[in-house]
Amino acid sequence: SCVMSFKLAEAEILAETTGEYPLILLDDVFSELDIGRRNYITGKILGKQVIITSCEPILSLPDAKLIPVKNGKVE
Repeated sequence: SCVMSFKLAEAEILAETTGEYPLILLDDVFSELDIGRRNYITGKILGKQVIITSCEPILSLPDAKLIPVKNGKVE
């Protein structure tokens, strides 16, 4: 949770400094968080350009574009 807070704060500072919001990459961070923290983070990234890897669906992002990968191949 602490690292995610720092990353989100860093993205906000970059947006204020450059005038553009950075692309956020989240590599399987949701598997380590409880549902409350997952919902909090997804609320903070809505409307931003984010790439998330996850082994399970992220239910709090129903409009997300999913690209399923199985055995190393995009399905």
